[in-house]
Amino acid sequence: MIASPFTKIIVGGVIFTSILCCQCVMAQTRVFPESPVLTYPSAGADLQFPAPGTKIPFSWEAVEGATGYSVTVSKNHFPVAIVSTEGTNIEIDLNLTIDDIGKLVYWSVNSISGNVISTQPSISSFSFSLDGTPIPNLDPSAKPVPLPAPSLIIPENGSNISAIEQLNIIFRWSEVSGASAYRLIVYKDNQPLIDNVVNSTQNIGHFQQPVFDILQWEVRSIDLNGISGLAGMRNYFTIGKGVLPTPTPSPIDADIDNNGKLDIRDIYQFASRFATNDPEVDMDNSGLNEKSDLLRFIEMFVAAKQ
Repeated sequence: MIASPFTKIIVGGVIFTSILCCQCVMAQTRVFPESPVLTYPSAGADLQFPAPGTKIPFSWEAVEGATGYSVTVSKNHFPVAIVSTEGTNIEIDLNLTIDDIGKLVYWSVNSISGNVISTQPSISSFSFSLDGTPIPNLDPSAKPVPLPAPSLIIPENGSNISAIEQLNIIFRWSEVSGASAYRLIVYKDNQPLIDNVVNSTQNIGHFQQPVFDILQWEVRSIDLNGISGLAGMRNYFTIGKGVLPTPTPSPIDADIDNNGKLDIRDIYQFASRFATNDPEVDMDNSGLNEKSDLLRFIEMFVAAKQ
């Protein structure tokens, strides 16, 4: 029962009526069998897609008279966790995959008292993206969120370097906040040719013998704990003008994972291999992974779906 907002005060035989503060009336504690107010993740929150195994924290306000709470989390409209706890917060591994980026995750909490559960759960939703708000690391044993990859500056993607210039090739990339060092990797045929850890955003690569091939390079940030960050898209460059890798047979279709069907997994496989000169995504038989391969993949994917 909510108390009346009007209070009578008698002074010298005269009755005065005062109105209590509305906030004082409305800010009463919820009591069982009501469900709690959800606090984190907030409704509509955009969280940073976490590293594998990261537990997502959930929290809510206490309900007076409740002896526990039941938490349900769903993604893609299917429950992935139904857990009970006596506290007002919990951390749950949602077993996220790359397919979950951008999709809504729903969660609800019922209050419990003995064997009785509230009938109207509190419900909220949020989503994940690559540039969302970082998730607080409440569990010391949880894996930290890896640092993002820096932007590659030079050599520019697709540039050609002469045999003379190959003796001292300058690699430069952008600075990443929180990085204590960087790991530069140069690949030839997807095998590391150079693997250097440096403390600056520039390094010089020395190639003593003529390569006359196409090379790829990437840079990973290293945090203060020595943990390597995420790998970004590789850039490629050629040494020796007009010299290209040996062409490979063009893929028959866009079924990159060869499971007999076209779905979002093929898109993910193509994206993860693009610009690495993997023959599986050399869609036009040129020996390179370029924009033309992306266009060809889209054409084949759409044609197969029609």
